[in-house]
Amino acid sequence: MELNFYSLSVLYLVYSFLGWVGETVVATVKGRRFANRGVASGPFCFIYGFTAVLLAISFADRPSPLLLFLGCAIDATVVEWLTAKLLERVDRRRWWDYSDKKFNLDGYVCLQYSVLWGLLGMASVLWGNVLLLRLCALLPGWLLHIGVWAAMTLAVLDQLGAALAVNRYAASHPRLEQLN
Repeated sequence: MELNFYSLSVLYLVYSFLGWVGETVVATVKGRRFANRGVASGPFCFIYGFTAVLLAISFADRPSPLLLFLGCAIDATVVEWLTAKLLERVDRRRWWDYSDKKFNLDGYVCLQYSVLWGLLGMASVLWGNVLLLRLCALLPGWLLHIGVWAAMTLAVLDQLGAALAVNRYAASHPRLEQLN
């Protein structure tokens, strides 16, 4: 599996979308009404895309199943913890809280989800990435390139728009931090 800008972009976009679908379905079922779980406006949870790319690069040599599981669990948990801290600092609110779960760290990460991230990471590295890239290989190269550039441009603009909206809202509501 060749990892280049286009293959990594496909992984980033697909896993960002699948992460958004999973998060939104769980939140919608729990809340009994639609809940968009993405930080951005579009259907993306970029933490999933970023982590998928990190795992694809880190474990391209496919170590033993145990090392792959542990590596995926640790990498994804570190990304989740850093993202939670960053989002709380920028957005001045917690996007998730695992304080009620056993073996949690600051309520940002917990053992239960670290195990899940390890299993999902293994599945993506061993099967998901291969399947996605085989599907992409069916497309003409020029079409894949245009599609990747267009989708990445939209994703970046969406993320920048979300960041600007949060900053503008926070700047116009100086008491926001006190209310949280």
